[in-house]
Amino acid sequence: MSDLERTFREQYPGTFFLNAADPDSLERHLKEVEWISADEKIMGIGRPGEGNMNLVLRVKTNQQSLIIKQARPWVEKYPQIVAPVNRVEAEAKYYLLHRHQPDLKKRTPTPFGYDADNFLLALEDLGENADFLRLYQRGSVVTQDELNVLVDYLSLLHNTDFGVEGRRFPDNAELKTLNHEHIFKYPYARDNGFDLDTIQAGLQHASVSYKNDHALIERANELGSVYLGRGPCLLHGDYYPGSWLSTEEGIRIIDPEFAHLGRPEFDVGVMLGHMKLGQLPKDMFKTITEGYQRPVGFDANLAVAFCGVEILRRIIGLAQLPLDLALEERKNLLEQSRDMILHPVECDLT
Repeated sequence: MSDLERTFREQYPGTFFLNAADPDSLERHLKEVEWISADEKIMGIGRPGEGNMNLVLRVKTNQQSLIIKQARPWVEKYPQIVAPVNRVEAEAKYYLLHRHQPDLKKRTPTPFGYDADNFLLALEDLGENADFLRLYQRGSVVTQDELNVLVDYLSLLHNTDFGVEGRRFPDNAELKTLNHEHIFKYPYARDNGFDLDTIQAGLQHASVSYKNDHALIERANELGSVYLGRGPCLLHGDYYPGSWLSTEEGIRIIDPEFAHLGRPEFDVGVMLGHMKLGQLPKDMFKTITEGYQRPVGFDANLAVAFCGVEILRRIIGLAQLPLDLALEERKNLLEQSRDMILHPVECDLT
């Protein structure tokens, strides 16, 4: 038994622990919760990709293939970071809210089961598909049609009234608090223990002026308060290329564990930030800013400020990306991000 499994069992005695090395226990549990039939047999267990927040397994039986996710009291990619296990509830209910919205439903995997007692979620297996992390590699682009789909999905999500169920969506406060720390606090901390030179030589020194910029830190704190507050729209909460899958049936949106009711400007700002991190052509930004259908009360300047925050935290924060950027390019993006945060009304996103 690993130290992590021991920690899990001590904190949640009697809870089923998802383990790829124990297919017999998994098969028994899947039958108990009736996600597979009594005569089904597990034929193989694999990883559909690199999970960030949760353990994600592809389970193939003699009849079907399922994606099984479990939230544990840590971040799967960074086990040293404590994380709330109830985050799986937000993801499950996000997908369930899509059931009666055909244009949203077709862009997300179908949920097959939610086991709240064991922090488990079963989803449709979308197959061996690639996400859009390729966008960070020099010369790789998203097509106009793909970008239209991504913008249209966000427009529909933010403009849909999900009724009583939507208004009762979990506040996801614990995970938002963790996310808030890593977006709005950690990148600006002078002694956070993360040596940025391990990412790229010279990046640690380049980060110093941002960690000492009191006006920038104050504005980041204000934006963080907006993020932590409740808003009028259902947000995906992590709308970036790692959450977009390219499948034979078209683009699918996954991993909404950070979903919450909030300000739509956050999702839009995050998307814009990753377009800039991927060095996409200027006309692509116009597709987003002009194609996105703004809900009532949408503040474009707030979206620009969130864009700046996302760029800054992805360059000098813990949640690093496979960016194909030279040091000078990163420094230029950092300067742009500072302007977006402090002077969004004056910024040209292109």
